[in-house]
Amino acid sequence: RDDLLAQWIRLCTVGLVDDFPDLLEKIRTDRGLAATFNEDSFVSLSPFAQEVRMRVREYFSAQATAQGVSMREAMKAPTAKWCLVVVLWVAFVIVFLSWLCGQWFGLLLLPIIGSLATFHTFHDASHGAFSSRAWVNELLTFAGFLIASPTEWRWQHIIGHHSFTNIKGLDPDSKHTSRWIDADEHTRPSMKLVLVVWGLAVPVGLHVLGTCRLIARSLCLHREEGTGPPPPLVFSSLMASIVHRLVFYVLPFYRLGFLWGSLWVVYPSVVFSFIFMLNTQLAHLNDETEGETSTRQSDCWYIHQAATTADFAPGSRLH
Repeated sequence: RDDLLAQWIRLCTVGLVDDFPDLLEKIRTDRGLAATFNEDSFVSLSPFAQEVRMRVREYFSAQATAQGVSMREAMKAPTAKWCLVVVLWVAFVIVFLSWLCGQWFGLLLLPIIGSLATFHTFHDASHGAFSSRAWVNELLTFAGFLIASPTEWRWQHIIGHHSFTNIKGLDPDSKHTSRWIDADEHTRPSMKLVLVVWGLAVPVGLHVLGTCRLIARSLCLHREEGTGPPPPLVFSSLMASIVHRLVFYVLPFYRLGFLWGSLWVVYPSVVFSFIFMLNTQLAHLNDETEGETSTRQSDCWYIHQAATTADFAPGSRLH
């Protein structure tokens, strides 16, 4: 009963224990847990966690009653969100085809429309929060091909980041910040380098280094202490990564030549990476959350998540 399993189950059961019965059953089977497995006994709930869970259930119970649907359906994306996602992905297809044809319109808009379409779909689906149907969530995790394949994302974000949010040396999403936070004023790099780091985080950090680390660990060639075993390599995720690299990093050179191909590769990946980091980093690494810490804010997972996350744009229509 390793810590990563506990974190995985907690992420999947913040609202209702039975929200993901198929996933829980699969975890029980894979890990050999007893059929009498009970989440509340496995995860020690603090009074704060119990109150959070109670309020979540009360809220969505009221929503379900008002909408005339089950609580499980009320907890997922409403019709308006589905319509928005469809519009964004239609726009993305149009922009993508324009980019593929070497048009400036597609080049300029690809990272912006790609960010909107990806962020509105991929993240929630990866947490099982988008649809009440597990297979739909699983399918929509492939919508994040601009960021990572489903397997890479679960290892990097769900298991790594949410298990150890803002914990120094363990949260893979915050490791680079130690260059500025820990260093003294004489050795600390210029904050202008933040722009460089944010621009390279996705194309280099996730698409190259992240993929290589996952493959190396899955093949037992490398292991990072304290992070546990990564999810096994999945053929569909691996193929998604290969197709993404070929389409967005190789095909432009073939179609447009080296000079223009370089621009068609570098601009979308760097701008998309900056937008991605702007959203993800500001949500966790800021003065309100006190940045990185050497230990958990609390033994209660719920308290730690609340303490290390900030909504930096409440009420913002743009965000």
